[in-house]
Amino acid sequence: MFTPDANSSTHNPFDNLHEMDDLSFNFAFQPIVEGHQGKVIGYEALVRGVAGQPAESVLATIRPENRERFDQAMRQRAIREASRLGIHKPLHLNCTWLSPKNVAAAMIGMLNVASVCGFSRDHLVIELQNLERFGSLEALDDLRRRMKDFRVRVLVDKFGAGQADLSRLAVLRPDMLKLDRGLISEIHRGRGRQAVVSGIVATCRALGIKVIGLGVEDAAELHWLSSNGVGLFQGFYFGRPAVDRVPESKRVGRFTASSSIELSFAAAALA
Repeated sequence: MFTPDANSSTHNPFDNLHEMDDLSFNFAFQPIVEGHQGKVIGYEALVRGVAGQPAESVLATIRPENRERFDQAMRQRAIREASRLGIHKPLHLNCTWLSPKNVAAAMIGMLNVASVCGFSRDHLVIELQNLERFGSLEALDDLRRRMKDFRVRVLVDKFGAGQADLSRLAVLRPDMLKLDRGLISEIHRGRGRQAVVSGIVATCRALGIKVIGLGVEDAAELHWLSSNGVGLFQGFYFGRPAVDRVPESKRVGRFTASSSIELSFAAAALA
């Protein structure tokens, strides 16, 4: 089991999370894939209502003062659910409301749950959004060192949704980055967004950061991304989120001659 270091506060903001066990929500898991053939390399845990309601509907019911505790309870329950379903690949967990001051406590709680479930810490991927909320560049550098100590991988989510702060990205140096769907949508038709994505991909390549195209929905988007340095993908083109089961990529084994022709037409349309 993992415990705080001697210099940390004895107060744990996530004590008694079992009080949230009665909250009604579920999880859907969506595959993250590699290459055109859609080899599954991980899953993102997405909160859902008990009747399949989207995450926004569930999160809107959480009072502001309970959001961070709910966020942590959701991650810990996602680990237990992934273990129950027999997921043995990297599990991506959102940190929507995690505050910088409670990062260590959150990681310790998650690692304890993972240890109990027999879920490898090497398979935990923490998805962070809006790097500005984590403070100064010095604070980000401290976060980077702490996450390295915990041996938990870090991903910057929805990069490009707002101001793409490359200086913060260079300091944090996450393991992965997800390009926002707003950049991906019909990227084969948008020269401005193509230039932005090409710049982000070049920066990530120099920093050793893997890039995931988020929200890929058709072959033309996939073709442009894969032709411009993006090799990992998540989106409806490969698989929709599935509740209470482990989804497979619908593209596995289906990249046949017809698939090649489909992409050839897409390429011709770009010429």
